[in-house]
Formats: sequence, structure tokens, C-alpha cells
Amino acid sequence: MDGSLSVLKNAPDAAPSRKDLNLPDIPVYLPTTVISDGQVLLDNLQQSGLNLQWLESQLKVQGVTEIKDVFYAEWRPDKGLIISGQ
Repeated sequence: MDGSLSVLKNAPDAAPSRKDLNLPDIPVYLPTTVISDGQVLLDNLQQSGLNLQWLESQLKVQGVTEIKDVFYAEWRPDKGLIISGQ
């Protein structure tokens, strides 16, 4: 014996998992950067199934007239276009 100790919580104190409660899995969406330092990342935009016209219309809806004025923008299927640093 090396003196180490392992501790396992008693079953009543352990937090149940989603599987334990028979709950469905929640999808996880990773953000895709579409604008960085005022530059459109066309490859990322296209890989997300989007295009420049879509991006321009989404920016207009959020009050942005010039792409170069956007420091950072990302797209997530569950949240839409998120703009930081106008």
C-alpha cells in the first residue's frame, strides 16, 4: 500500500445523469467564426451552408452597414449570428 486514498460518493449523494433520468440528449453546437477583424471568412461561411448575401442581410438586421466595422462575428445554428465589437 502506498498510502493513497480513493473516495466514492454514496449512491444517494451522487448526481443523476441525463441517462439515469431517461432524458433525451441535448445537441451541442460549436460556433463558427464568420468575421474576424473586419474580414469575412468565406470558407467558414460556406462550410456552414451560408453565403455572403445571407451574412450582409443578417448584419443589416442588426444595424451594421459595413462588414469592416465588425471586429468579430460567429454563427451557431441554435443562436444565429452573434456580433461582438462593432
